[in-house]
Amino acid sequence: IGLNTGPAKVGNFGSATSKNYTMIGDTVNLAARLEGANKVYHTFLMVAAPTFEAARAAIEARELDRLRVKGKSEPVTVYEPLGPRGTLAPARHELVRRFHEALTLYRERRFDESLAAFELLAGLDPADGPTRTYLERCRSSRFRASVGPGWDGVYEMTEK
Repeated sequence: IGLNTGPAKVGNFGSATSKNYTMIGDTVNLAARLEGANKVYHTFLMVAAPTFEAARAAIEARELDRLRVKGKSEPVTVYEPLGPRGTLAPARHELVRRFHEALTLYRERRFDESLAAFELLAGLDPADGPTRTYLERCRSSRFRASVGPGWDGVYEMTEK
């Protein structure tokens, strides 16, 4: 599931002979891109920053990445909702805290340190999909070679 918050057009669209009740607009397009991005992070639910901000007081979430989705030039920060506020187990809180530390190292292009931090996380929770994703990136010489000095920490989604 991909969620985004913002304006959209909803209604019957088409011609007099063929109509379809649907939603259209940039908000909807981004939500659809986030739905597909779940495959990359091995997650089931991803929300864009406006949705996270609207729900922040009621949910626990972790920042996953800053993405530039296909068809968009501006990056978007995405989050993984983890549960209602106050319901996360202490061990999960610790995992999220350490994940954010590893993510900071990754964004600073400190890939060896980031790799070590994500490897530690994988030992704590081998099933954590986002950790596996970052491990793959940090281990990839191809990815490291693609990151130049002007890298802004944004991951470029090349598929829908």
